[in-house]
Amino acid sequence: MDRDRFAAMHCSIARTGGIVGDPWTLLVLRDLFLGINRYEELRRDLGIATNMLADRLERLVTDGLVVRRRYEQRPPRDEFLLTPRGRDLFTVALTVMAWGDRHEAPEGPPMRLRHEECGQPANPRVTCDQCGGELHLDNVTVLPGPGGRDAPGTTVVAERLLRRRTG
Repeated sequence: MDRDRFAAMHCSIARTGGIVGDPWTLLVLRDLFLGINRYEELRRDLGIATNMLADRLERLVTDGLVVRRRYEQRPPRDEFLLTPRGRDLFTVALTVMAWGDRHEAPEGPPMRLRHEECGQPANPRVTCDQCGGELHLDNVTVLPGPGGRDAPGTTVVAERLLRRRTG
């Protein structure tokens, strides 16, 4: 994947996809969210080749989602901890998980969630920060933002959004 190409697009989805769009990266993040943060535990849990895991972890560190911390000198062993930027992706992972539970889990969800504040089972949903209503494709209008413009990867999007602005 040409990460620089996605980073140059004036689209938050493209830029985020350039960072976390690889399935292995999402699985590494999932494990980090679950508290699996030592290299050997990650490798064993995911069954991933060591070079692939090292590459994904290095990218997460470079992108500021994870920090590496040495916990043993001999032999050298590191653990990987989420930064606030990385922790902010938790809700994205929950949304992806909810979609997978609905469409790709014929035997039922592999994991369940409990909301610690109320103690009840929870299902992720995306809500409006103003009224709390659930957001769906049929009840949201996308409007132009200050960072949007006609650029590679957003040419038609920019044209349509400009038409909405001018009306």
